Amino acid sequence: YSSLASLWPLATMSLGVYFLGFRWWLVLPLVAYLSVVGLQGYHRFMLLLPVLLLTNIYIFRKNLRWPPIPICFCGVILFAIFPYLKYIGRAFQEGDTTMVKSLVTEGGKKVLTGDKDTSQDFLDQFACVMTLTDRNQQIYWGANYFALMTYPVPRLFWPDKPTITQFMADIGTDARPIHKEGRIPTFMGDAYVNFREPGMIVFPLALGFFLSRWALSCALLPHESLRRLIYVIFAPALIQVWRDGLCSLVFFTFIHFMPILFIFLLHLFPGIPRKMPPLSPMQGNPRGPAQMMRKGRGNSQVA
Repeated sequence: YSSLASLWPLATMSLGVYFLGFRWWLVLPLVAYLSVVGLQGYHRFMLLLPVLLLTNIYIFRKNLRWPPIPICFCGVILFAIFPYLKYIGRAFQEGDTTMVKSLVTEGGKKVLTGDKDTSQDFLDQFACVMTLTDRNQQIYWGANYFALMTYPVPRLFWPDKPTITQFMADIGTDARPIHKEGRIPTFMGDAYVNFREPGMIVFPLALGFFLSRWALSCALLPHESLRRLIYVIFAPALIQVWRDGLCSLVFFTFIHFMPILFIFLLHLFPGIPRKMPPLSPMQGNPRGPAQMMRKGRGNSQVA
């Protein structure tokens, strides 16, 4: 529970940034908190998801289609050190600055030279899951998704509680214990484990159709809309869905960003408006993509 709640302060501060903009008294605590979670030496997503979320908020507030060059440059740096982030955090906690510099330099060189590291080879892990699934000869039919229903129950009260990744332990072997090695199934591997080839066809098509409809419906909404807020929060978690499967759709949105979920649920009650009051001139008034498309057409036309 302490691990899950560690992102809640970031979610709350990010919500303030969404409403009020990148004020210095919001940015400074965010940078300090991100520095701490980035060097904790274990969960890399605790740094990646907030960074993607803040980037998403910045793009939406500035009505941009792509991140500006400074943000792209920072993204390249993060991409370079991301595979080594666990080891960098552990070396920093041990006070080994030489190792920290060595890991950062090594990551930068591999990005510049195009060299690949085994920890970045996600497709190999997808192929491994497919092979082990065929050898196991078991189709799960979505049974691992039901573990989300029992996830809130503390393991102290239910020691044998099924895990979300129980199928990884089932298909793992002594020669390839993927559940102990920290391997990932990827989105396509998750589809194959549960529904074989039909799942690999239906999953991408269904998710792509749903996300496209959702993105288009939210694109023309004002910045104050509750639906647009949920989409901005939801979108960064898609990288975890591609990495771990459909369970991440719930795990990395509703659970890790639970304070924002509470706000969403409160606005479902009758009498509570579905959008926040318009921003004052001092706070800025971000426009939606519809206003972006009016460039050069005159103020009287609506895209």
